[in-house]
Amino acid sequence: MLVVDAMGGDYAPREIVLGVQDFVEETGEKIVLVGRENEIKKELTKKGKSLGYIEIINADEVVTMEEKPTVAIKKKESSVWKGLQLVREGVAQGFFSAGNTGAVMASAVLCLGKINGIDRPAIITLLPTLTGQTFLIDAGANVDVKPENLFQFAVMAQVYLKTAYQIKNPRVALLSNGEEEGKGNDLIKKTFPILKEKISGFIGNIEGKDIFRGVADIIVADGFVGNIVLKTGEGLAESIFVLLKNEVFTGLRGSLGGLILRESLQKIKKRLDYAEYGGAPLLGVNGIVFIAHGRSRRLAVRNGLKVMTKTVESGFLTELIKGDFNVWKD
Repeated sequence: MLVVDAMGGDYAPREIVLGVQDFVEETGEKIVLVGRENEIKKELTKKGKSLGYIEIINADEVVTMEEKPTVAIKKKESSVWKGLQLVREGVAQGFFSAGNTGAVMASAVLCLGKINGIDRPAIITLLPTLTGQTFLIDAGANVDVKPENLFQFAVMAQVYLKTAYQIKNPRVALLSNGEEEGKGNDLIKKTFPILKEKISGFIGNIEGKDIFRGVADIIVADGFVGNIVLKTGEGLAESIFVLLKNEVFTGLRGSLGGLILRESLQKIKKRLDYAEYGGAPLLGVNGIVFIAHGRSRRLAVRNGLKVMTKTVESGFLTELIKGDFNVWKD
């Protein structure tokens, strides 16, 4: 059973509830919705179906998207905290939220604790590439890090890909401003030899131009750089389709071209849409936690819960707990 924060996100609770209902109808899995009960029930009623697979747990407090994590963690009656408690108590196998990323992360660390040996949990997110997909870690959880943190990110990401995606020996790359060893800032220069020595599958540095070419399965970066990469990619994808609409598909010739290319463009748009991937796991806490985009609508919620179910069933958390994260060990 999974637990979902019904109040998190720009379109909560309506889109969250609708996404949960779509997921339940497709999979038959049980879901606990945590949030203001009256508001949740109104949205369940709108679809006109009573689903016995959905349980509601009331939580009067709401963590807003602008709230500071230090304030959010004090709200013990919030949908975030109550949902995480269900995971800690073993009632639920995972927690899903499209709410305030910093608040969810801070609450998860405080409520669930960190896995032994991991200093800083990190967000790993999927990016589409020319050859399939790659995974970026950290996507925004940690702005300032040390080389040992980047090493731990790489180890966690490899465990995740090996279990949830059955990739036997994931290729790991370090994001830098040059491919050669010795390029990068002080953090990258100190991290490179550690990954080279201790990470099987390490292929060295890659530049920004290589991110979407599919040369690596895992791209390691600090959360400041990683989040900029993620948001730049999202913005570029949206801008490209706006440009096509405004500049190419205008007039009779453009309309005819649009009809010819429509199917192909729809496929491309689907691959670039974050809603197709749904959510990003927070690796390093003692539980399965997925954080979705704040703008998530029903499709993103449904797909995020599907990926989350896959992660739970893969045994990822059990394997992660077995990991060796001590970079200084001989």
